[in-house]
Order: sequence, then structure tokens, then C-alpha cells
Amino acid sequence: MAPEIHDKLNRLREKALAAGVPAEDVERWLATARPCATLSPKADGPLVGRLGGPLMLPPGAPDPEQLGWLHLAATLDLAALPADATDLPLPADGTLVLLTNTDALDSIGEAIRIPPGTPVAEREVIREDADWFTAGLDALIHGELRLRRDVSFPGHDSIIDTEAHPHHKALREAWWSMKSEDPHRGWSLLQIGGYAWDEYGEIDPVTQGEYGHDPEDPVLLAQWSPGVDNLEGAEICWSGDRGDLAAGRFDRVVTAMFFAP
Repeated sequence: MAPEIHDKLNRLREKALAAGVPAEDVERWLATARPCATLSPKADGPLVGRLGGPLMLPPGAPDPEQLGWLHLAATLDLAALPADATDLPLPADGTLVLLTNTDALDSIGEAIRIPPGTPVAEREVIREDADWFTAGLDALIHGELRLRRDVSFPGHDSIIDTEAHPHHKALREAWWSMKSEDPHRGWSLLQIGGYAWDEYGEIDPVTQGEYGHDPEDPVLLAQWSPGVDNLEGAEICWSGDRGDLAAGRFDRVVTAMFFAP
């Protein structure tokens, strides 16, 4: 376990105990932690990818406007993402492209893995119908994405075993108070792996997402918090089945958007 993760868990333990949560309940909650990678322009770790920028796709891929893609969220170099930074079975190399339609509060989006050595060309994204919600968004989404090893806890009531975790509200409050103090929070944070989360913390978009199939082991691939004008309070999730990710079936990834302006 990385020293910074060990320190974070100890601080959460101290906060929870100070809030009156019994020690055995604190330890049971800590056992639910999942490793994740926090990617941000504010982090100082290895370079993993970039926010926005030109959309580079293989010649055979559909044009963005044909599928309703309006925005390139991020492009990641999978070879630069340490295998143990998450518990996801991601390919060891290639490029991961995350796209989303932020004009519509729906599940339009894509995750595309481009194998190494594949020829790519820049694609034009047409936004003739873009409204106030995303006007000027491309100019705001930019910057390097650097790695910080992190940890994640259940963020939604729908996936919490309340009998096993009777103090889950106090534990989540302690965790959120720590996150609010995190200097890496804020503008355009991208989380890879871990649990999904949002301001309300009710329905988990990963386990209750609108899949076109029945995933055996649904997992969060990525969650993006744009944190920019007109998208303050938005959380966009890309989710899939663990087995599909291991098999490179990124075409089965689905997206969901939470928005509380």
C-alpha cells in the first residue's frame, strides 16, 4: 500500500472514531476500499493523458456526429497507467478515448480503446446545435492528466449493506469531509476505477445503469468531474463489466450523467 493511501485511511479512521463510530464498524468500512487512480492537471505524478484536445480516431471509426458525440473528455495512455493503481483488468497498452454528449442528460457516450500502432487521424466535431449548456466548453477542457494513487469507498445508498454498516452515513460524512479538504479536488478531475459518487449518493449508476446486456460484475471504468462553467456539479460515469474490460470489449461500456446545477 502506498504511504499516502495508508495515511489517508488512518485519517479516515481517526475522523470516524472521533464521530463516535465503533472501532469494529470503522474497520469493516475500511475493508470496502477499492484502489483507484485520480488523474488531474493539479497532480504531480506521472503523465497519463490529457483532457480534451484533438480527437484522434482510426480511419474506420464512425464520425462523432453520427453517434451524437459532442465532446472529447480525455485521452489516456494505458501503458502509463500502473496496473496496480486500480483493480480493473485494463489492457497493458494502447490508447483509451473517453467521449460524452454533455448537451443531453442521458447515456450517450463511448469508451474506445485504440491498440498501439493503429493509424489515427483527427476528426472534426460539429456543434451547430450546441446551446448555453456546453457553449465554449471545448476551450475550457484542456490540460495534462497526471497520476495520483487514491482510494475509493461506496458512494451510494443502493449498494451499501446497511446491516453490515449501520453507521454508513457517519462514515461517508467523514470521508466526504476529507475529500473536501483535498487540494486535488476541483477542476476536471478524472477517476479511474473505484466507486462512483455524486452529491446525492442515492442510486449507483454502475450497478443500476442502463446496459444493453446483463453484466455479471459491473464496475466503474471512469468518472469525470468537469468542474467548469455550465457543468459545475456534473458527474459523468463510464461503466462496464469486469469480464468485458478484460476481453477488450469497450464497445459494451455505457455512460451516465448526474447533474445538480
